[in-house]
Amino acid sequence: MENNLTKVNTHENKKKGKVLVIEDNPDWIDYLKKHLEKAGFFVLTASNLTMAKQMITSDRFHFITIDMQLVKDTERNKFEGWDILAIVKYLNLEDTTTPCMVVTAHPEDYIELSPVKQLKSMFFMSKKAFDKRQFVETIERVIATKNIQFKDDQRGD
Repeated sequence: MENNLTKVNTHENKKKGKVLVIEDNPDWIDYLKKHLEKAGFFVLTASNLTMAKQMITSDRFHFITIDMQLVKDTERNKFEGWDILAIVKYLNLEDTTTPCMVVTAHPEDYIELSPVKQLKSMFFMSKKAFDKRQFVETIERVIATKNIQFKDDQRGD
């Protein structure tokens, strides 16, 4: 009797790493997720501060992208992205800092990020001058360089 089960090639199912995309705009969520998945990443998304806090505190990621303003009409100095960066820094005090990239429509935030640059794993990209190739290549390079490993990291052996 012939076996009709298809073998799954586990090598094809291995991913380059686990990335969390924190973004409130559905179009940007789809855009970022599409390019990261096409490049071979396992991608999870959070569309608000509460969801982002829950995911960051309950899971580990190789890389996190953060939109600074998750709620329309938020005052610039109170953007939710600052809270997320503070949580990432706090959770990684004893560990390797999870690399983060701020992807924002507010390029002036780059100047404001200088205190956070001390993490040595902060990257920045403006939505107004977004380069998908550079975005993906930066994440690939950082994950390969840092080589962060954890249980269920989606990368396989």
